Amino acid sequence: MATDETDGDDGHDDIEPVTHVERHPTLGPAAVVTPRANGPLVVDGPVTVTAPDGTTTTVQQLFLCRCGASSTKPTCDGSHKRIGFSAPGVVPTSRSGPRSH
Repeated sequence: MATDETDGDDGHDDIEPVTHVERHPTLGPAAVVTPRANGPLVVDGPVTVTAPDGTTTTVQQLFLCRCGASSTKPTCDGSHKRIGFSAPGVVPTSRSGPRSH
């Protein structure tokens, strides 16, 4: 996704973290997608990933690239840090302080 460097509008001003998710009674728990500040989309599952060869894997958490530079697309490989990717999102916290996956 291209950004307009002239006005600072990246088109993501309306992204808000999810604070409540309804669970469907027969489909099971819903996956929650949270954009991480300057980093990937974090998908908290369960979520099923289908590979190009048709095999599937179900995972509880997945980090999806949104900078476009990952060598392991669609998953994040941390390239957003190397290229200086900038986008709004939730700032992650840990015991050692903020981080960006």
